Amino acid sequence: MMKVLHLGKYYPPEPGGIEYFLKNLLAATRWFFENHAIVADKGQMHREESETGITVYHRSQIGTLFLTPILPGLFGFLHKLRKKHEFGCIVLHAPNPMTTAALAVTDFISPLREKLVIFYHGDILVDSPLQKIAYFFFRHLEDRVFLRADRFFAHSPNLVRHSQVLGRYQGMVDIVPSTVPDDWPAVTAEDEQEASRIRKEAGKPIVLFVGRLVPYKGLDTLVASAKMVRDVVFILVGDGPLEGDLKQRAAEQGVSDRFVFAGRVGRLKPYYLACDVFVLPSNSPVEAFGLVLVEAMSFGKPVVTSDLPTGVTYVNEDGKTGFTFPVRDSIRLAEVMNRLLSDEPLRNRLGKNARERVEREFASAVVGRKFAEAIENLCKGGHTR
Repeated sequence: MMKVLHLGKYYPPEPGGIEYFLKNLLAATRWFFENHAIVADKGQMHREESETGITVYHRSQIGTLFLTPILPGLFGFLHKLRKKHEFGCIVLHAPNPMTTAALAVTDFISPLREKLVIFYHGDILVDSPLQKIAYFFFRHLEDRVFLRADRFFAHSPNLVRHSQVLGRYQGMVDIVPSTVPDDWPAVTAEDEQEASRIRKEAGKPIVLFVGRLVPYKGLDTLVASAKMVRDVVFILVGDGPLEGDLKQRAAEQGVSDRFVFAGRVGRLKPYYLACDVFVLPSNSPVEAFGLVLVEAMSFGKPVVTSDLPTGVTYVNEDGKTGFTFPVRDSIRLAEVMNRLLSDEPLRNRLGKNARERVEREFASAVVGRKFAEAIENLCKGGHTR
């Protein structure tokens, strides 16, 4: 069985769409490959975890720089791992400056014999002058590594069309969307009971958000829309630096009683079960896909998203699986939420479409097979640089 090495950033339970995508992809393809993955870890010690077909090497970080984990020993560890195992393919999950640099170093010391795949998750957005200077120098290194790549993968055709980076590699990109495990919608009696408790405490229809409370999620737009949405409770699952600001905004708007800040929760399924509508009001291309949309849709929930030209509008087909609204437009957001909340047959129809879309396009078996076939084709000589 071919060995495949993934170079990621972090790994669950560390939150994040890319983190869970990596975990789900390893699980979806472990029947095709012997999967290995190197990831950063915020713990004090290096560690290794293994299960059938998957080995994950957690490398302890000493800190971060521009949200990038710093792993001083990564260069040597990657080089030794390549010598120990005969990998058929290396998959670099980008952007990730630390692993990109490590790959460049090991390629210099021992030129890559393995096929190199870049799974590109989104462009780096830089704001501060210092970030721009740092990215200017990193970009040259990234370009050198990318020019060595045999193939690229992206979550959606939208990202390929709008990414400044992927635009330079047209014709070399395969689409492999994010996925959820095939048994993700399966629930226990405990999940059902917890969902009933959540609904009872809310006492009204529920609009759910799941994610980090950070600026690009667009939650200021959601708070601004709340006063225009009738008879509803907004439940925000997740934590982050904007929690205090969002609570203050809700108080200023006179809608504090409509918001529940649930923080991080042990089990997400009861919240997906309990909600009537799922919302993701992101305002930046940093939201490259939105795995939480697939999670919610798998439970037959209609979704509301901004109209970002990223994977968000690839997952959520406007008028079929939910509705979209113009980025940062709180009035239009309120309008589409009111439309869904006031029309149960419409919610049921869109929710059914959403579930079927997940089963057809984003189920683990479907995505795993698609990724495996692309890698096998590449390693058999189906694609060349």
